[in-house]
Amino acid sequence: MIGILLALALLALYGAAIIAVFRVPFRAFGVLVGGMAVHNILLMALLRLDTPGVVIRVLQSWMRAGRLPRPALMDWVAGAFALLLVGYVAMPPSLLHNGATYTQRVVEFRQLALLPLLYLYGRVFWPARRDDLVWVFKLILGAAGVVGLFGIIELWFVPTVTWLSWGVTLLSGWLHYAYNGPQHFPDYFFQTTSNGLFLRRMVSTYVSPLGIAYTGLLIVPPAVSLFDARRAGLPPWFRGTTIGLLVIAILLSVTRLAIGLLVVEVAILLVLLRRRWLLVGVPVIAILALLTLFEYVHVGPLLNRDLTPVGVRPEQLTVVPLENSTSDPSLRGHLLALNTDIGFAVAHPFGMGLGNSIHQYSLDPPVQ
Repeated sequence: MIGILLALALLALYGAAIIAVFRVPFRAFGVLVGGMAVHNILLMALLRLDTPGVVIRVLQSWMRAGRLPRPALMDWVAGAFALLLVGYVAMPPSLLHNGATYTQRVVEFRQLALLPLLYLYGRVFWPARRDDLVWVFKLILGAAGVVGLFGIIELWFVPTVTWLSWGVTLLSGWLHYAYNGPQHFPDYFFQTTSNGLFLRRMVSTYVSPLGIAYTGLLIVPPAVSLFDARRAGLPPWFRGTTIGLLVIAILLSVTRLAIGLLVVEVAILLVLLRRRWLLVGVPVIAILALLTLFEYVHVGPLLNRDLTPVGVRPEQLTVVPLENSTSDPSLRGHLLALNTDIGFAVAHPFGMGLGNSIHQYSLDPPVQ
């Protein structure tokens, strides 16, 4: 019953967002990014509250409409990608040795089709007023602040075992994944140490550090531009706080590549925008990035395999890959994964079609 009430409340909120989008269609981008920020944790809550599946599906729909502008080069690229998707979903899977079910192929088609559809949406509904662009940026920055604030709370003040009662393993099962972390936690919740202990990473409302890290990198440029906007309608302290929460969230996701890219990104923004506060911000973020990469292991939440906090922290701690996991946080791990992907692309130059990355409707056992 509580799950249904929560779903109804979310539908009411979604209805209010649709009204805002109907008045100014470009605002849909802000609603989309803000919704993505809380999608996973709300889905987890709905599953935990035994919400009927049909209600969950209703909450995963979007609206599209508009008028086409004059075609440009990227329009043809987006159109070609859309045609490729249609060809892959219609192609007999045996041609590409694809073992995915029809449902898996359709679900992945729906996900990937969002790319050309969102591109089309942006081309059709590009804002005529600056205020509409600022409205979208404010919604995105506000969502980033919520992600950062909740992430700090869940990382430092909520026992990790509480995620079990919140339904994190239910979410994994619903997505048809089986993880090797302690008590079947997703292994990306942690970095493991040479002592066999588990170092927590921020997952926040994304229930994933990667969602925080790489979405955060996309939000940094509009956040910086909004910070300097004179008619943003937000007090400076709020803008500064939300940008700070955004940076902290990226750092505490402990995603090394994203942390390095964050430093490069703000340095590029300094060169392009030439703002005085960025002269201070760039070295500060660089120092915080180094501290996160080399010292977080000595101060971050450290857990035993039973998810209880470590009483006495060992003096010598180094991060190592999780046993029986492909989640290697090091640069070497990324390069090995890239080498594997290149080998796969060479062996399958036309790919394997759609559906192989969708495990939820697979007839096979859950993916390890």
